[in-house]
Amino acid sequence: PETASGAIDAAFMAPEQWAALRPALQLFAGYPFGPGRQEFIAWARSGGGKLLNTILGRLGVRGFFCGAGDGAAAGWFRKQVNRPEDIRGLKMRAPGLAGAVLKSLGARIKRLQQGDIFMALEQGGLDAVQFSTPEVDARLGFAAMAANYYFPGWQRPAAFYILIVNRAKWKALAPSGKAAIEEVCAGNLSRIPADAQGRRLKALKEIAAKGVAVRRLPPAVLDALKKAWKKVAARKAAADPDFKRVWRSLQAFRKDYALLRELNGIND
Repeated sequence: PETASGAIDAAFMAPEQWAALRPALQLFAGYPFGPGRQEFIAWARSGGGKLLNTILGRLGVRGFFCGAGDGAAAGWFRKQVNRPEDIRGLKMRAPGLAGAVLKSLGARIKRLQQGDIFMALEQGGLDAVQFSTPEVDARLGFAAMAANYYFPGWQRPAAFYILIVNRAKWKALAPSGKAAIEEVCAGNLSRIPADAQGRRLKALKEIAAKGVAVRRLPPAVLDALKKAWKKVAARKAAADPDFKRVWRSLQAFRKDYALLRELNGIND
């Protein structure tokens, strides 16, 4: 990687971009049925950041969680998905961990560049596409080719991004420079636009106005996806010590966080 070699000093990226080098980095980007933004940030500040740098340190860079966004929709589908069996045989574009889950349920995952997706949908090479958030999806041309839009997504409730800095460059920075980077990234990570939900609702209405049925995935389908994800995660943890370490940390933290959420709640 150019940042590790020193060809460039720093880069802003999604952690899964280096998944081929370190599969565990996929978990730091958000994952199927994973935590929302606030819960993930709490984990990142309670040990997740150290785990991130344990992995990135071996690649010659220092990393910081430096941005967060909403998760993508479950996707555009030509036909309705009413039961788990409807996933079997679907020709689908679904990247990363979500693709592994869908493949385990019988979907035929297609690895396509963004520029090839529209033609594949138009010509029948794809039956379904996971792409982006409603705000992005509403501006694209999928509505002309797929009559069903499933929302919300299950593949990651929130998306997270990191800033990586070449290790030698980081060490050479003055304390004030390091503090500035850390402060900016902390602010970026926590920032939520005040009109975020309003923009999302507007986008969903725009999609529906184009004749697309905006639907939720049925509980039985979500249950099947969740069970499949647990098996995928277990296989990946068994194959990679880093993945296992990060996955166990997340599971333990989420268990404690659920207890805290229950204690903080007030019944009506």
